[in-house]
Amino acid sequence: MSKGGMLDVYLDGEMVDTYECYSKNAKSEKIVIAQNLATGKHTFKAIFRGAKKGIDYKKSEPCMYVGTEKSTVLNLTAKLKGKDAYHTYADYTSPNYDGGDIAEAPTIFDDNITNKDELRERLKEELNDQPTVEVSTNYLGSVEDKQYITNDDIKENNKIRFIHQPLGFNLDLKVVKITVSHPLLDEPVEVDFSNSPKDILKMQQQTTKAIRKFNKQGIGGSNVDSSFSMPQLASDSIGSVLIDE
Repeated sequence: MSKGGMLDVYLDGEMVDTYECYSKNAKSEKIVIAQNLATGKHTFKAIFRGAKKGIDYKKSEPCMYVGTEKSTVLNLTAKLKGKDAYHTYADYTSPNYDGGDIAEAPTIFDDNITNKDELRERLKEELNDQPTVEVSTNYLGSVEDKQYITNDDIKENNKIRFIHQPLGFNLDLKVVKITVSHPLLDEPVEVDFSNSPKDILKMQQQTTKAIRKFNKQGIGGSNVDSSFSMPQLASDSIGSVLIDE
């Protein structure tokens, strides 16, 4: 600027350099003050030292220009690496870990979580620290003493205790699917069990998509005599079949 002068710049109490702010024509120049600063607080200070030697300011007094409302005076850019790049981070070790070889689950990122406790809860929910076991059966009990499943034996949200001594399984499984044949066929009910949390989530997502598709058809007037079926869920709040008549 035509009224600009000389400027001393200090960073953390130490002088960086002296810069001239004089120019016949108005223009902006970007100056890098420092790079690779340590993490933490820093102090930036600029002191105006007066006129630039050899410049005739005529009747004007040299001054320090800070900038206009829309101009950038000081810009700080952080290049964060490793753990410094996140608001918070947490590790969670499964209580089932027995001190042997470590099996590490994929890292979870969540832009909506900035609290360490919330992040640990998310890790607990996502961690599948048991072998995924899926069982499809039409009876309960042992092979020698079996009881075929009827309509009233197993309900949605039920759990069973699955014991398989040769494989060393002794764990709870939840209902993920119930298949009921026509009464005239006189066949037992077939039930699918699993301990994987992903099964329920996947079916809920499929159901949500099916409902949205059905609603769009209704808005467009193209749902006459249309029907579709959805997977049965372990939930009392969502039906398994919708038919538009």
